[in-house]
Amino acid sequence: MKDLHAALEDASPGAFALLTYDYFGRGESDSPEAHYSAEFYVQQAEELLLHLNVLSNAELTCSPGLPSKEGSGTAKSGDKAATAADDEEEANAEKDVKEEKEEAAEEGAEQEHQDEKERDVLFAGRKIAVLGYSFGGATSTQFVSRHTERVSKWALSGAWVTWTAFPMATTVMVKTSLTAALLYKCYWMAMNGALEQGFEDAKTEENQRIIAGMMEGERPYREADPNALKRALMSTFAHFRDTKKVMAALASKIEENHQPDVTFAWGEKDQIAPYHLAEAMHQLMPTASRLEPIDGNHNDIWLVEERAAKFRQVLVNCFLPSAKE
Repeated sequence: MKDLHAALEDASPGAFALLTYDYFGRGESDSPEAHYSAEFYVQQAEELLLHLNVLSNAELTCSPGLPSKEGSGTAKSGDKAATAADDEEEANAEKDVKEEKEEAAEEGAEQEHQDEKERDVLFAGRKIAVLGYSFGGATSTQFVSRHTERVSKWALSGAWVTWTAFPMATTVMVKTSLTAALLYKCYWMAMNGALEQGFEDAKTEENQRIIAGMMEGERPYREADPNALKRALMSTFAHFRDTKKVMAALASKIEENHQPDVTFAWGEKDQIAPYHLAEAMHQLMPTASRLEPIDGNHNDIWLVEERAAKFRQVLVNCFLPSAKE
């Protein structure tokens, strides 16, 4: 994403603020007990954009107040209760610390207020460009369907379970804890194979290094909370409904109104979300979307530089403001 932001900045300095985030249960985000439904994923994006003043309260389509783990997000005071009221020196020291904290809190509140004012100027009412890659294709479809008027550009790449549902066997297996545990174990056993499947030539030394790095990158989060990703994945398999109907209705609306501009930037050799899926969705809005084939697979168009460079350029061309904007 840093490379994409650099490419956007080179093409149009100062025109973009690039926002990326971890889904709940992934990376450094929390892992709340919840049904990981389409609405839940939209809700996370909406509340993030609300915090940044990109969206207003009136634009929210989901009920505010995301569930969280017990106690998460609650600040705990580091103040110590005074235990010796007759100790003047200790009392004075605590008073000084308290005053310093109050002063710091006031400065922090003032800075936060200033940050909010700056975000109002930067983002309020601005159009949003959305990129949905892999499972992000499905979640972005749900988001764009609810905020079509606010989205100016929409790029889809390797959009998994966007025009197809999760395999039926997967959704059935998560209904019982035994098979869910087995499915989760198989998920990690198969992950390395799935990553290799996303490269045209996974056996090269460089690609093996990339794949090993991707697997290793997940380790700290899995070890920090072994159940976080399991909860998110199993609940998503169980509760994230088919996006195909949403996409079909949205595509009809986009084809009629030509809003937003849509680009399918897709690896022609994609084995995770095959290229024919991009062709099918493009045909739903043939005059309102562009189909940009990339010579590559699901992962290597992002991670193998000779392919990634072309892919980034396609995205830059998609996101650059048009003359009418």
